[in-house]
Amino acid sequence: MILEISKNLPKTFAQKMETKMPNKSYDTIIIGGGPAGISASLYIARAGKSVLLFAKDNGALEKAEKVDNFFGQSEPISGNALIKKGREHAVRLGVFILETEVVAISEEDNVFTVNGSYTAKSVVIATGKSRSKPNIKGLSEFEGKGVSFCAICDGAFFKNKTVIVIGEGEYAKSEAKYLSAISAKIITLSSKEIAEIYGDKRVRGIKLKDGSDITADGIFIAEGSASALNFADKLGIETKDGNIVTDKNGRTGIDGLYACGDCTGGLLQIAKAVGEGAVVGELIVDSVKLKVNVSA
Repeated sequence: MILEISKNLPKTFAQKMETKMPNKSYDTIIIGGGPAGISASLYIARAGKSVLLFAKDNGALEKAEKVDNFFGQSEPISGNALIKKGREHAVRLGVFILETEVVAISEEDNVFTVNGSYTAKSVVIATGKSRSKPNIKGLSEFEGKGVSFCAICDGAFFKNKTVIVIGEGEYAKSEAKYLSAISAKIITLSSKEIAEIYGDKRVRGIKLKDGSDITADGIFIAEGSASALNFADKLGIETKDGNIVTDKNGRTGIDGLYACGDCTGGLLQIAKAVGEGAVVGELIVDSVKLKVNVSA
């Protein structure tokens, strides 16, 4: 689906997106429509490269009633309004924006595939930082002991077994679909239904709030949207203390894969995210120029 914000953009912007969105291949795909992702997109697009940006929502800024410490704003502005201005800027420069959740990402032969359909030579993870996880008794206790946050990473351990997927959105559906080819039985539940995860040395099941319980060999947490750490796990890139590890320029351990903004840790501020996005954007542009010169 084309970004909902297009309804509020100047008509020419929305038309431009609608006529060109059938494209499936881009120079760069950016996952995350916050300050870091938008900033990176501006630099890449201005260099004449094609950019597809996935922006499911407004992230942490969605709840920011007033932003009063960002350069260029003479008066306080809401987080939603600031994001809207940034996306209008990106679309004007030719960035294509999809209001679609990213649930799958893979890499093969230096080409990245997102959601099974869109390909790019480089990918920027700018999904922000997950502020919370389901508040379920026993969850933390059994992490790594039957509780997993990544079906691709751990699904093979539950071949022909019964597993529970906790979540209601597209990400949960994607994880359940992946597990359906491995596990004997898949049960999907909302975290709102669950009172406790129980077991001994490993998970044995869950107790529901209605008093019943369900036995299971494994539990996969897929609440909300796929996070930066979910993508990191699937691609095998390094993380530390809940953050994606990069060098000072946003490079991860995989060529062509970058990360910037809150998902890399440090100061969780708009200015820092915008700065990191700019660095990553310029680095991607310079990398493309270098490859062209070498080829010539």
